[in-house]
Amino acid sequence: MVSKGVSVNRDKAGEGDVTTKCDALDAMRAGAGGDPDADLAAILDEGTSLCAFDVPLLTASEALDHLRGNPTQASRLLMCNVAQREIAKARAVRAGDPRVRSAEGRRATACK
Repeated sequence: MVSKGVSVNRDKAGEGDVTTKCDALDAMRAGAGGDPDADLAAILDEGTSLCAFDVPLLTASEALDHLRGNPTQASRLLMCNVAQREIAKARAVRAGDPRVRSAEGRRATACK
Protein backbone atom coordinates (compact mmCIF):
# COMPACT_ATOMS: atom_id res chain seq x y z
CA MET A 1 0.00 0.00 0.00
CA VAL A 2 2.77 2.42 0.89
CA SER A 3 4.51 1.82 -2.43
CA LYS A 4 1.29 2.78 -4.20
CA GLY A 5 0.99 5.98 -2.16
CA VAL A 6 -2.22 5.06 -0.35
CA SER A 7 -2.90 4.28 3.27
CA VAL A 8 -5.99 2.11 2.66
CA ASN A 9 -6.42 -0.70 0.15
CA ARG A 10 -9.92 -0.11 -1.18
CA ASP A 11 -9.92 -3.49 -2.96
CA LYS A 12 -9.71 -5.37 0.33
CA ALA A 13 -12.37 -4.01 2.65
CA GLY A 14 -11.80 -4.65 6.33
CA GLU A 15 -8.07 -5.20 5.93
CA GLY A 16 -7.19 -2.03 7.84
CA ASP A 17 -5.02 0.92 7.02
CA VAL A 18 -1.26 1.20 7.25
CA THR A 19 -1.34 2.41 10.86
CA THR A 20 -3.26 -0.71 11.84
CA LYS A 21 -0.65 -2.81 10.07
CA CYS A 22 2.15 -0.95 11.87
CA ASP A 23 0.45 -1.65 15.20
CA ALA A 24 0.21 -5.33 14.24
CA LEU A 25 3.89 -5.30 13.32
CA ASP A 26 4.77 -3.91 16.75
CA ALA A 27 2.73 -6.70 18.34
CA MET A 28 4.50 -9.29 16.19
CA ARG A 29 7.88 -7.90 17.20
CA ALA A 30 6.94 -8.14 20.88
CA GLY A 31 5.57 -11.67 20.39
CA ALA A 32 8.62 -12.87 18.46
CA GLY A 33 10.69 -12.97 21.60
CA GLY A 34 14.23 -11.83 22.10
CA ASP A 35 15.88 -13.69 19.22
CA PRO A 36 13.73 -14.28 16.10
CA ASP A 37 15.24 -16.14 13.16
CA ALA A 38 17.08 -14.15 10.48
CA ASP A 39 14.25 -14.09 7.92
CA LEU A 40 11.67 -12.91 10.42
CA ALA A 41 14.06 -10.32 11.83
CA ALA A 42 14.69 -8.95 8.31
CA ILE A 43 10.95 -8.68 7.61
CA LEU A 44 10.31 -7.01 10.96
CA ASP A 45 13.17 -4.55 10.42
CA GLU A 46 11.89 -3.61 6.96
CA GLY A 47 8.38 -3.11 8.30
CA THR A 48 9.63 -1.03 11.20
CA SER A 49 11.58 1.17 8.80
CA LEU A 50 8.47 1.70 6.67
CA CYS A 51 6.35 2.49 9.72
CA ALA A 52 8.90 4.95 11.10
CA PHE A 53 9.51 6.96 7.92
CA ASP A 54 7.35 6.21 4.90
CA VAL A 55 4.01 5.89 6.69
CA PRO A 56 4.28 9.29 8.43
CA LEU A 57 5.19 10.93 5.11
CA LEU A 58 2.23 9.24 3.43
CA THR A 59 -0.11 10.37 6.21
CA ALA A 60 1.22 13.94 5.99
CA SER A 61 0.76 13.91 2.22
CA GLU A 62 -2.82 12.70 2.52
CA ALA A 63 -3.55 15.38 5.13
CA LEU A 64 -2.16 18.06 2.82
CA ASP A 65 -4.15 16.63 -0.10
CA HIS A 66 -7.33 17.31 1.89
CA LEU A 67 -6.49 21.00 1.74
CA ARG A 68 -6.79 21.16 -2.06
CA GLY A 69 -10.47 22.02 -1.97
CA ASN A 70 -12.02 24.70 0.15
CA PRO A 71 -11.94 23.22 3.68
CA THR A 72 -13.39 24.90 6.72
CA GLN A 73 -11.07 26.70 9.08
CA ALA A 74 -11.28 23.84 11.58
CA SER A 75 -10.48 21.24 8.90
CA ARG A 76 -7.54 23.31 7.68
CA LEU A 77 -6.16 23.60 11.21
CA LEU A 78 -6.62 19.88 11.88
CA MET A 79 -4.98 18.78 8.64
CA CYS A 80 -2.08 21.22 9.07
CA ASN A 81 -1.48 19.94 12.60
CA VAL A 82 -1.63 16.31 11.44
CA ALA A 83 0.84 17.07 8.65
CA GLN A 84 3.18 18.88 11.05
CA ARG A 85 3.13 16.00 13.54
CA GLU A 86 3.72 13.33 10.89
CA ILE A 87 6.51 15.29 9.18
CA ALA A 88 8.20 15.66 12.57
CA LYS A 89 8.08 11.85 13.00
CA ALA A 90 9.71 11.34 9.59
CA ARG A 91 12.29 14.08 10.25
CA ALA A 92 13.28 12.33 13.49
CA VAL A 93 14.25 9.26 11.45
CA ARG A 94 15.87 10.91 8.40
CA ALA A 95 16.26 14.66 8.83
CA GLY A 96 18.04 15.41 5.56
CA ASP A 97 15.87 13.32 3.25
CA PRO A 98 14.54 15.24 0.22
CA ARG A 99 11.05 13.80 0.73
CA VAL A 100 10.94 15.35 4.21
CA ARG A 101 12.00 18.73 2.83
CA SER A 102 9.41 18.42 0.07
CA ALA A 103 6.64 17.65 2.57
CA GLU A 104 7.77 20.58 4.75
CA GLY A 105 7.59 22.86 1.71
CA ARG A 106 4.10 21.64 0.82
CA ARG A 107 2.98 22.18 4.40
CA ALA A 108 4.47 25.69 4.51
CA THR A 109 2.64 26.60 1.31
CA ALA A 110 -0.70 24.98 2.18
CA CYS A 111 -0.82 26.04 5.84
CA LYS A 112 -0.08 29.75 5.59
